[in-house]
Amino acid sequence: MIVTGECSASPYELAKKLISPGGRTRVEILELPYPTNLEDLFVDWQVISEGTLGTQGLYRARICPAPGYPMTPAQWVRGADILGEELGLQEPHHRALVLHDDGERAYLHVVWQRTNIDTWTLCDVGRNYPKHENASRRMEREFGHPPVRGKRAQTGSDPKPLFNRDEGRQAKRTGVGITTMRANIAALKAAATSPQDFKSALENVRYILAKGDSGYLIVDQHGSVYSLAGQLRMKVARVNEFMAPIALEDLPTVEAAKNQQYQISRLEGVPGFEVSDAS
Repeated sequence: MIVTGECSASPYELAKKLISPGGRTRVEILELPYPTNLEDLFVDWQVISEGTLGTQGLYRARICPAPGYPMTPAQWVRGADILGEELGLQEPHHRALVLHDDGERAYLHVVWQRTNIDTWTLCDVGRNYPKHENASRRMEREFGHPPVRGKRAQTGSDPKPLFNRDEGRQAKRTGVGITTMRANIAALKAAATSPQDFKSALENVRYILAKGDSGYLIVDQHGSVYSLAGQLRMKVARVNEFMAPIALEDLPTVEAAKNQQYQISRLEGVPGFEVSDAS
């Protein structure tokens, strides 16, 4: 079971992505807190969050079972319950459940209202990776699914390092865990139905695809640069083949992507933007 998630302040864009069929054979709304549509619901939640002086009133998560392990409607709902318990997003935090199915694999999107309307505060969903992992293990045990190997695991007598020295320095400087980043990016790819869908999912969590000399790069919100193949732990040729519908020449340069991240950080008032060389 793979679980990923991030905060959002884009209710219109999020609603559009969740209800758009794209390459999926089925899009089904499993649960709404009250009769309405997704767009109005998410807009209401975002507007309410502004009363807390917060900027991101939504939390969007994805629950992706291992291929070949179908889930019943009751199990999808139970999975959302478990994840909500781990994140602290229970009542009075409202939620919406949207099921996507591409014919080969189904996965659930859960969107919560981060504002606690009793205390008028936003739920703290920082350091969410261990919470996602705990929820994954609980779901696997309860539903009888095989455990998914964590990205931190190593095998063999001479394991390959999970990240190189330059990436380690970037992690120390920016506070972004490389293993966490890789796990999240891998989960986004697993849930994507196309390269375009994958690109949109990356952008939704503040990663910008850029063009490199031999392949695709990622520029994070701190201005650090990573190889997409390195983050996915795949050969460059395989990643280039998968991403071929998104032409490299149509992507921004590294400097342009860094500048875009810098401008976004300025608008959002995010401190600590760093500029670093590609690794």
